Amino acid sequence: MAIYFPAFFDTADKKIIADLIRKKTLLRCKQLQGEEVCKELSEIEKKILTFSAPESFTGNDNAEIRFEKDFEKLCVYLSQELNADVSHKTVFEFFAAYEFVKKQKDTEKKQLQKWK
Repeated sequence: MAIYFPAFFDTADKKIIADLIRKKTLLRCKQLQGEEVCKELSEIEKKILTFSAPESFTGNDNAEIRFEKDFEKLCVYLSQELNADVSHKTVFEFFAAYEFVKKQKDTEKKQLQKWK
């Protein structure tokens, strides 16, 4: 899906984490060559581990419930915009519909801003 819809899956967070992992790997290589890099490695590992807080999957408002509610809200929204039931679409069809509606709304916003 990331190949077809990169805007949904390529985030700045992923790029930051990838960069930190790359730096950590380079430091590990230096460590294998005998250089002292423990402090730098520790700092990068701390950044990686504290980059994002873990989601809670317990309680009344846990991550799973929020994801399901948000998905249902998105289905209702897309169904209204497309005048079609999107809850029975394939994953590909769902993302294509979402991308279509999003582009349509962005175009409408730009046109409205031109007229202001």
